[in-house]
Amino acid sequence: STTRCLPFVCTLLVLAFAAPRLGHAQAKQYAPGVCDYERNPVTFRVALPLGATAETVVRGMFINGNPGTDDLLGWAINSQFRRYAGRFGFGTMSSRGVDGTRTFNQYAAWFFEALDGCGKLLGHPELGNAPFVALGNSSAGANAWGLAANKPDRAIAFGTNIPMPPNPGSANAQQRAVPG
Repeated sequence: STTRCLPFVCTLLVLAFAAPRLGHAQAKQYAPGVCDYERNPVTFRVALPLGATAETVVRGMFINGNPGTDDLLGWAINSQFRRYAGRFGFGTMSSRGVDGTRTFNQYAAWFFEALDGCGKLLGHPELGNAPFVALGNSSAGANAWGLAANKPDRAIAFGTNIPMPPNPGSANAQQRAVPG
């Protein structure tokens, strides 16, 4: 005997199985040494130091979040800044669509997830645990603080210009120890 599915039941089943994939993150190569990590509604761009090879160890990352929910993806691939970061063995990372007021509670995990995913895609798994310097202007300043407060053990420093109020409110001793 064949079991038939009523149309609305079939639709519900399809949606139930498709729903987890709707917000699924995806890492894809944007250019040589550059990865875009898309996680609806935001995108992160991760770039290795210019001239990096498979044998190059990336020692850390400069992360610049986007102000407001603007697009700052081009910052990560700016050749002048990539050369500067490369002098220290650092890569660069930027974002589009991140709301700085939610970085500490929501988006910080996505920044670090993007580093891990792009690191694997680009053949540099060390990015998943790389130390970082976070900087930003306006709500991207809140991004910088949110990242440093979320991972103070990996934060080298953070810098803000015209910062918004800090995400987590009052900082604990470990968070206050991060230079900023």
